Amino acid sequence: MKYLKKFFEHKISIFDQDWKKLLPKQISIITHNGNFTLVNPELKINSPLYQISYYNKEQDGEPDFLNIDIHVMKTNDGDVANSNEMKFIVDITYGDAMVSEFSVENNKVDVIHYTGKGSKQDPETFFGFNDETLSELIKFFTTFGFELDTTDFEFIDKENGDFSKKD
Repeated sequence: MKYLKKFFEHKISIFDQDWKKLLPKQISIITHNGNFTLVNPELKINSPLYQISYYNKEQDGEPDFLNIDIHVMKTNDGDVANSNEMKFIVDITYGDAMVSEFSVENNKVDVIHYTGKGSKQDPETFFGFNDETLSELIKFFTTFGFELDTTDFEFIDKENGDFSKKD
């Protein structure tokens, strides 16, 4: 119950569009083509799927949309409702490309897929968030009671070092 308390301090139900207020107002990304900012988050709730979209209107040859899909699952029989019993599967898509997929459960992040230096799928490209955006996304996840920090998200940080060595 103490984990849900953090979320309810905001007095916003997970089924309410108002939790859009917890999202970063803009996202700054770093790719192999440069730095880009996407704005105006849109939220669609199709519980248990939460879809967050950011866009930019630049004509710079880069994709106009970044989508974050969060699949929320309970990992218990339903008797207990706390974040230690919740699992998020997060898909991040930039344009048409899946750039990252990871799960958040039991206060840890498990990388399923990422696009970066040394990645198996596409080692020549790069995708990451700047420090401020990454901090805001971590703050968003901790609102649900998870205890996470930047070391959990090294696969999508601005350095985007060779994360494959951690496997």
